[in-house]
Amino acid sequence: MAYHHGDLRRSLLQAARESLRTIPAAELSIRELARQVGVSANAPYRHFADRESLLAALVILGYETVADALGERVGEGARAVGEVWSAFEGSDPELATLMTAAGVTMNPTVAEAVERWFRNVVAAVEGDLPSASPERVLARAIGCWAAVQGLERLRRTGALAGLEDLLPSPRRIAIRAVRGEIPR
Repeated sequence: MAYHHGDLRRSLLQAARESLRTIPAAELSIRELARQVGVSANAPYRHFADRESLLAALVILGYETVADALGERVGEGARAVGEVWSAFEGSDPELATLMTAAGVTMNPTVAEAVERWFRNVVAAVEGDLPSASPERVLARAIGCWAAVQGLERLRRTGALAGLEDLLPSPRRIAIRAVRGEIPR
């Protein structure tokens, strides 16, 4: 196995992100990632002190990804926040779960990435509330992030399945028609 690699850190993070699409974070192995990128088992430790530092780097990568995507939609409102987070959860559900795990912001570098994402959430929400006070915008941004994250988690875990049965019949039929569950 090789020890040197062109951009080992980036390759390991890319391999880890891909792995998280098929396995839970608890099963992520630095040794396996080293094998996947074709380096010795010890090579990753030049970039990541341990598994926890690799996971922190993944969380930072995740927040950078959503912050960049939302940064392109500043002022578009809460809908943009929902669309960006929903798209991310759809493509990287395990990473999204890792990003919102309890205690994740204890790492100062992770906290910086979360803050950058949240600043973009605030900037997006300002589009919905152009003359609102900073306090109101901040409260709306917190609620927006919590709502889109929570709804995506509920959707992904199946907790929302069947709830449309509680709606009046015309709405229930419309929802099922949109999903393609009712033949046209």
